[in-house]
Amino acid sequence: MKTSQLLMAILHEHKIEEYERLHNHIPDEIVKQLLEDGYTNVRIYRKGITLIIHMENDEEMRVPNRKPNAAVEDAWHKVTSDCFLQSWEPLSEIFKINDVILYPES
Repeated sequence: MKTSQLLMAILHEHKIEEYERLHNHIPDEIVKQLLEDGYTNVRIYRKGITLIIHMENDEEMRVPNRKPNAAVEDAWHKVTSDCFLQSWEPLSEIFKINDVILYPES
């Protein structure tokens, strides 16, 4: 099953450069773990101190019986979470064009 998720976070203003620097050099083990967990696309956008992350996951791409390296994940979350004024929270979907029924004009 394929899923998509959007989350928002707020950075400390004085941590913007550090957060971007960290993401310019993401540890290979973190990327490997994301891929093994079935993530097919992860994008982070920034406007001022606001971050939006878009994540797509495909359960069929997940590596069975994977063993994530908890120490690596914990270290990554520690250095990145220090940058947050407000951590990641899900965004509510309020419109989806596929849910709208369009009728041709008569």
